[in-house]
Amino acid sequence: MKKKLFAWIGRNEKHLSTAAFVISFIIDNIAYSRVDLPWVTFIFTMMLLIAALCILISHYLHRDKADAAPSWKNPFYTILPIIAQFFTGGLLSGCLIFYTRSASLIASWPFILLLAAIFFGNELFSKYRERLTFQCVQLFFALYLYAIFELPIARGSMGSMVFVESGLVSIVVFGLFLGMLWVVGQKRLMMSLRRILISSGVLLVLVNVFYFSGVLPPLPLSLSDADVYHSVTHAAGGYEVAGESGTTPLFGPEVVHLVPGSPLYVYSAVFAPISLSTPIVHRWEEYVNGSWQTVAKVSFPISGGRDNGYRGYSEIDTVTPGAWRVSIETQNGAVLGRVRFNVVGVGTPPALYSELK
Repeated sequence: MKKKLFAWIGRNEKHLSTAAFVISFIIDNIAYSRVDLPWVTFIFTMMLLIAALCILISHYLHRDKADAAPSWKNPFYTILPIIAQFFTGGLLSGCLIFYTRSASLIASWPFILLLAAIFFGNELFSKYRERLTFQCVQLFFALYLYAIFELPIARGSMGSMVFVESGLVSIVVFGLFLGMLWVVGQKRLMMSLRRILISSGVLLVLVNVFYFSGVLPPLPLSLSDADVYHSVTHAAGGYEVAGESGTTPLFGPEVVHLVPGSPLYVYSAVFAPISLSTPIVHRWEEYVNGSWQTVAKVSFPISGGRDNGYRGYSEIDTVTPGAWRVSIETQNGAVLGRVRFNVVGVGTPPALYSELK
């Protein structure tokens, strides 16, 4: 029975690894609510350590083995890679959950597509040498994405310098991990090292390109609420907003009926971790002659800690009929979300509702 079980595990190892990925994704999607909770930091750190340890031990056991499937007599040959994939999958699924929550899919879809490809790529690799390369690259990617949102939480600030520091930290930690792989199995590592370094380097460059082009989701920030209103005023306990009801179609942007010369307001609530302060930008854009033209940029600082997001708003006085959008962005241009609406000129003010936010 034992022989049959481990022989079956050996034959279906990569499928079991993928199943471990999916299971960890489901668990993480239920468990993770906020990126700045101490227990989330603890779990991510432990998953990194356990995944790295399993890869190290598996590499040690395979140091003198061929790429052929190992004997069932040593169950660690087949179980350890699955355990490593489970915890690496937990890391990547956690990143996928948090980055997706923080992303504007219209702006960030290339990064989300890359993350999903790395997440599900295990099915493509069967030989140990290939799997070692892929597991190491997955580990580096997860480590890098984790550092990108953990370092701003620890520093209490965001920006290009903090992003560069997260890359340096990831490179140093991953370099130490490769050094340990070298110690426990130099010969085997040499067969994969070039692929590991090139693949990890490509990911490093891609993530930097995504960041500086505004494609990388701006974790640890996430947009909790945003909409367009006819007025936004300070009130006890928050902001009182006045907007139209029944103007949002099932598909397409909201319709705003506006008397010429009247102002428009966009309200947003952005979640940020406790102790983190950073500027947020509202970029007002009008669709003119086939392209979006920036009409105004309004910047204001936010502070973290509020579950429903730090509230703020912007307004402009001159709004012509046509297609509009307001992008809620970070200081470096990463898009948290967008409010789209079509302005229709009217002679009398529309009926409005009020609510407290």
